[in-house]
Amino acid sequence: MSISVAIIHYGYKDYLKTNLEISSKFNNIYLIGDKSLEKLGNIKNVNFINIEKYNKLINNKYYDNFINYSSNYKNFEWLCFKRVFILKLFLEDNKIDKIFHMDSDNILLYNINDYKFKKDIAYCLSKNYHKNRMSCSIHCSLLNVNFCNKFTELYEDIYINKLKSHLIKNKIKYHLKNKIFVNGGICDMTLYYLLNSEKIKGMVIYQ
Repeated sequence: MSISVAIIHYGYKDYLKTNLEISSKFNNIYLIGDKSLEKLGNIKNVNFINIEKYNKLINNKYYDNFINYSSNYKNFEWLCFKRVFILKLFLEDNKIDKIFHMDSDNILLYNINDYKFKKDIAYCLSKNYHKNRMSCSIHCSLLNVNFCNKFTELYEDIYINKLKSHLIKNKIKYHLKNKIFVNGGICDMTLYYLLNSEKIKGMVIYQ
């Protein structure tokens, strides 16, 4: 089955247009964004999806229970979490098995189908970081509904029912203690790290 590319973005930017013009030469791209990006759907191989249909479906309790444990603005951090919820709905809505997700400031110079993935889930896991960094990335990643479901379950267990809030306790303390010298904190990348480090059932990750 051919793999398509998904980019989730808010607000028109010239660099996004340039990215799409280059990355779409060899790839089918779903651009999930607000109405300001609708005209970019005229680029060949770019399919614009209005993000509003998914905004309305995302359970408000996710935002209502979100606590910003980061030096970054709350809205910025929330949008990083929210994109996984959006991706989950998009994949289910379109019955897509797996998709290559990439940030809007990344450019794909080759056909993603030329890369031979060994697993259904593949994202960036650094093996050289401080023990309190706890950070992995989906800025260029092969994801599926299973990944999105496990991320959602972990989010609920940390922010809503608090069953796994202990997993971020030491990292919060570390940043509070060193806030003059260490920016950052808990973000979506922390949860990607935990999905791997805690060996969340059902997660098989390609490194």
